[in-house]
Amino acid sequence: MLIFILGFVLLVLGFQVFPVCLGNNFKSDIKQSVQQILIHTAIQLIMLWLGLFLGDRFLYLSEDYQYLIIFIGLLMVGLRISFDSFAVRRGDRTFTTANSQSLILASTAQSINTFLAGIILSLFNINHILIFSILGLSVLLFSTIASWIKLSKTALTLASLVYILGGIGIVSIAIYLGFFIK
Repeated sequence: MLIFILGFVLLVLGFQVFPVCLGNNFKSDIKQSVQQILIHTAIQLIMLWLGLFLGDRFLYLSEDYQYLIIFIGLLMVGLRISFDSFAVRRGDRTFTTANSQSLILASTAQSINTFLAGIILSLFNINHILIFSILGLSVLLFSTIASWIKLSKTALTLASLVYILGGIGIVSIAIYLGFFIK
């Protein structure tokens, strides 16, 4: 059960690249689109690794407060994603990806929640290869789909709806893991 819950969290984190990749026009420039997809995936995985690394190094000190840390951390991630849905709806989260510097900056900004989740996921005794695989596949999937979709109001509405549902789901998971699992 825990694997499915954490898999859902990683799936929502993987969806964060969707607004950044919207309108990349995969059909016109395949090489650039593939490069952007790989950069998004690499930065998400690096931030997850960094979060897991820091969590493994420092969170052992707080064993007595593990469930409180899980609750507060996942609550923050869920609320950040939920609030980001309003910015996505307005189109504020679509970045220009004309050069590699702005692409890396946009991808890093989108991966902050993944970094926070990595710190929290370090508290669970789960195979890290499985965590990386789920996140990597979801980022690849969502960024590829977004590259095929044209930038439009409908696409932004769909992205914001998935964002808010994912954020609500993560908040629900935070409550469940923080208070009902001991």
